[in-house]
Amino acid sequence: MGDDLGSDDEYLTGNLVGNDDSDVYDFTAKSANDKSVLKASTVATLDDDDDDDVEGRTNSKRKRKQNTSEQEDQAEEQTKKAKNTPSRNKVLIEASRNIEHDPAQKQAAFLWTTLVHHHQLQAGKEGEELEDTTTLQPKLQGFHFVSSQGPTMESRLRDCMPSKKQLKTWKHRQSPCVIIVCLSARRAVQVLKELTSYKVRAAKLFAKHLQVSEQQQWLRDTPFPIAVGTPHRLQVLCEKGALNLKETKMVILDAHKDSKSFTVCTLPDTAPHCSEFLREQVLPAIMARPKELKLAFC
Repeated sequence: MGDDLGSDDEYLTGNLVGNDDSDVYDFTAKSANDKSVLKASTVATLDDDDDDDVEGRTNSKRKRKQNTSEQEDQAEEQTKKAKNTPSRNKVLIEASRNIEHDPAQKQAAFLWTTLVHHHQLQAGKEGEELEDTTTLQPKLQGFHFVSSQGPTMESRLRDCMPSKKQLKTWKHRQSPCVIIVCLSARRAVQVLKELTSYKVRAAKLFAKHLQVSEQQQWLRDTPFPIAVGTPHRLQVLCEKGALNLKETKMVILDAHKDSKSFTVCTLPDTAPHCSEFLREQVLPAIMARPKELKLAFC
């Protein structure tokens, strides 16, 4: 539009001179009037066009703002839903609070849920069809557990552990009478201190300054009434044939919570290994000997 205005100016220069001097036509007044009309018309057209452009741009901006606002509202709503909808991990963490004081049926339901959850996660990583892997059978039941309402771990251990006489006369190698599963080596050391009153040998089956080969030799040479370890090391020793549950009477899951309320069953570093140990070692053994082998939270 600016180029058109520039080219029109040359035709709006005042007088128009003919070939003959006598034929001089004074178009000054007419030209001035025409020029005013043209300018007025042009300005009016430009104003109309500008108004249309401004209105169009304004509408576009409004639409963009409206779309942006709608997208932001949708994103905010999704964020709120995500915050208000707890993940399965959070549900498990919450369910694990004070699990040691819950009745046996609730403990069984909680542990079974963690087993299925981690089994599904593992199946997803390996690209397996979940329909074939989500069901673990047979299922844990309340009668597989021994529960205690003791206020301290020492009192709960006393309620769940076999008698001191049985512990002191234990003769089976590679299969401890009691296996206690802890979330870390440091926690395992603390548990060992609480077991000193039993005055029996306890195998240290964790990775703190201890080699797998050394632990294998211990288990093959010495009958241990009690073994305290972390899930991964326990599983490794089972896979190597140095540890088994053929004669074991009790598997105890330490219900201790760390600073973030994680337990051995919910801590991201140990939960997968704990699930693997329970699923591959404890579950088959407890189903084969349901009256002899029991589970407990202490």
